[in-house]
Amino acid sequence: MKINPRIGIVVVFASVFFLLTGCSEEKKKPHMQEVTGTIENISANKVTVRSFSKKHNKELKFDVEVNDETEILINGSIASIKDLKIGETAFGSVRIVENDDDTKTITAVKVRVERAEVLKAPPTASGTDDATADTETKDDAPTEDDGGADSDHADDGGE
Repeated sequence: MKINPRIGIVVVFASVFFLLTGCSEEKKKPHMQEVTGTIENISANKVTVRSFSKKHNKELKFDVEVNDETEILINGSIASIKDLKIGETAFGSVRIVENDDDTKTITAVKVRVERAEVLKAPPTASGTDDATADTETKDDAPTEDDGGADSDHADDGGE
């Protein structure tokens, strides 16, 4: 069977076309990236983060989408977007998808915030708090009269 040269050229051009469009599809594959930044704004499903980019050598501000699959941890405990606070430093993993219009969609996969919170001491075993314990100790302390009597005894013992 003989192949028409025109068909061969069409097949070659079609193959080149599919190879070139296949390369652009690879560019559009989502990729993961670690991000550290300061929370600037919080909405129902989006957090605006300011972060320094070593690649661009400048600060960047970008929106990160938060969905039901996003894991948010504050001091190691499970939290929600409502628990985040503006000004906090957040560490996390994001999924970046390049859209057809050359924009990027950034979705948070995991967000971790560490807070320096002062924890309240648990009540003592006796069930009294520290203020009550201090008052009881002060009541048992010697009065001025008792202190004077004690000092007289100390002087007598010394002679």
